[in-house]
Amino acid sequence: MKTTCNVCGSSSFEEQKVDDIYENPDGRRFVVENIPATVCTVCGERTLSLATARHIFSLLDTAQEVTKTIPVLEFAA
Repeated sequence: MKTTCNVCGSSSFEEQKVDDIYENPDGRRFVVENIPATVCTVCGERTLSLATARHIFSLLDTAQEVTKTIPVLEFAA
Protein backbone atom coordinates (compact mmCIF):
# COMPACT_ATOMS: atom_id res chain seq x y z
CA MET A 1 0.00 0.00 0.00
CA LYS A 2 1.29 3.45 -0.88
CA THR A 3 2.21 5.77 1.96
CA THR A 4 2.68 9.06 0.07
CA CYS A 5 1.65 10.30 -3.37
CA ASN A 6 4.53 10.67 -5.83
CA VAL A 7 2.92 13.82 -7.27
CA CYS A 8 1.58 15.89 -4.35
CA GLY A 9 2.96 14.13 -1.26
CA SER A 10 -0.48 13.44 0.23
CA SER A 11 -1.02 10.33 2.31
CA SER A 12 -4.74 10.10 1.53
CA PHE A 13 -5.72 7.31 -0.88
CA GLU A 14 -8.74 5.25 -1.82
CA GLU A 15 -9.21 2.12 -3.88
CA GLN A 16 -11.21 2.74 -7.05
CA LYS A 17 -12.05 1.10 -10.36
CA VAL A 18 -10.79 3.28 -13.22
CA ASP A 19 -10.88 3.21 -17.02
CA ASP A 20 -7.94 4.07 -19.25
CA ILE A 21 -6.76 3.91 -22.86
CA TYR A 22 -3.74 1.80 -23.81
CA GLU A 23 -1.95 1.19 -27.09
CA ASN A 24 -0.66 -2.27 -27.93
CA PRO A 25 2.66 -2.86 -29.77
CA ASP A 26 1.03 -2.79 -33.23
CA GLY A 27 -0.52 0.63 -32.54
CA ARG A 28 -4.15 -0.33 -31.89
CA ARG A 29 -5.79 1.51 -29.00
CA PHE A 30 -8.01 -0.15 -26.43
CA VAL A 31 -10.13 1.15 -23.60
CA VAL A 32 -9.58 -1.01 -20.52
CA GLU A 33 -12.43 -0.69 -18.04
CA ASN A 34 -12.71 -1.41 -14.30
CA ILE A 35 -8.99 -1.38 -13.53
CA PRO A 36 -8.32 -1.66 -9.77
CA ALA A 37 -6.20 1.34 -8.75
CA THR A 38 -5.07 3.25 -5.71
CA VAL A 39 -6.05 6.88 -6.27
CA CYS A 40 -4.78 9.94 -4.39
CA THR A 41 -7.79 11.78 -2.97
CA VAL A 42 -5.98 15.14 -3.27
CA CYS A 43 -4.58 15.20 -6.83
CA GLY A 44 -6.11 12.10 -8.45
CA GLU A 45 -2.81 10.39 -9.28
CA ARG A 46 -3.48 6.72 -10.04
CA THR A 47 -1.19 3.89 -9.03
CA LEU A 48 -1.53 0.32 -10.25
CA SER A 49 -0.09 -2.75 -8.60
CA LEU A 50 2.56 -4.69 -10.51
CA ALA A 51 0.11 -7.59 -10.89
CA THR A 52 -2.53 -5.26 -12.36
CA ALA A 53 -0.05 -3.73 -14.82
CA ARG A 54 1.07 -7.20 -15.91
CA HIS A 55 -2.54 -8.25 -16.40
CA ILE A 56 -3.21 -5.20 -18.60
CA PHE A 57 -0.15 -5.98 -20.75
CA SER A 58 -1.36 -9.57 -21.04
CA LEU A 59 -4.79 -8.34 -22.17
CA LEU A 60 -3.15 -6.16 -24.82
CA ASP A 61 -0.97 -9.04 -26.07
CA THR A 62 -3.98 -11.30 -26.53
CA ALA A 63 -6.59 -8.64 -27.30
CA GLN A 64 -9.99 -10.01 -28.19
CA GLU A 65 -11.79 -6.92 -29.36
CA VAL A 66 -15.14 -6.02 -27.90
CA THR A 67 -16.41 -3.21 -30.08
CA LYS A 68 -18.40 -0.39 -28.49
CA THR A 69 -19.12 2.90 -30.17
CA ILE A 70 -18.01 6.04 -28.36
CA PRO A 71 -17.82 9.62 -29.57
CA VAL A 72 -14.36 10.95 -30.32
CA LEU A 73 -13.71 14.68 -29.96
CA GLU A 74 -10.78 16.60 -31.35
CA PHE A 75 -9.47 19.61 -29.47
CA ALA A 76 -9.31 22.56 -31.84
CA ALA A 77 -8.74 26.07 -30.56
